[in-house]
Amino acid sequence: GLEPQTRKLFEVCRLNGLPVFTFVNKLDRPSLEPLEILDQIEQEFNLPTYAVNWPIGSGDQFRGVFHRPMREVHLFDKTGAAGRAKGAIANVLKFDDPRLREILPEDVMSLLEEEVELLDELGGELDLQAVRDGQLTPVFFGCVRSAASLLLPSRSFHLAPRRLFLLLPRG
Repeated sequence: GLEPQTRKLFEVCRLNGLPVFTFVNKLDRPSLEPLEILDQIEQEFNLPTYAVNWPIGSGDQFRGVFHRPMREVHLFDKTGAAGRAKGAIANVLKFDDPRLREILPEDVMSLLEEEVELLDELGGELDLQAVRDGQLTPVFFGCVRSAASLLLPSRSFHLAPRRLFLLLPRG
């Protein structure tokens, strides 16, 4: 959930008209569902969200992320301690690549398909001007232990020189 220091940072950014980039951390641990986290941000800060990427599994089932703008699946290396994402991107596949069904367990793939369909229907569009104006927060899901999780946010935007990434732990 949202921690006290996160609440303070959101408020400071809103008061100063700074864009807020949200990074939801620790997907390799059990926690709140991603939709619940988005809802928390929207309700508490009256700030619409746009999930730029979406987690594939969570806890010990965390496999990687679906990058919405590119419609790519970024699968992380699972050879780290306790089976957690080690840090490298092991594979990048298009969402419609049939090999994805061979790589992901059936239940994980089915849930990903359902969630992507829901995001496509309800997720809205990424409005870069609203991001610049601090009226929309792009949300990234990942795991700081996996350095690859941090590459997608840094590659996704070319905004003003002032950038702010907020780390939100899951759970």
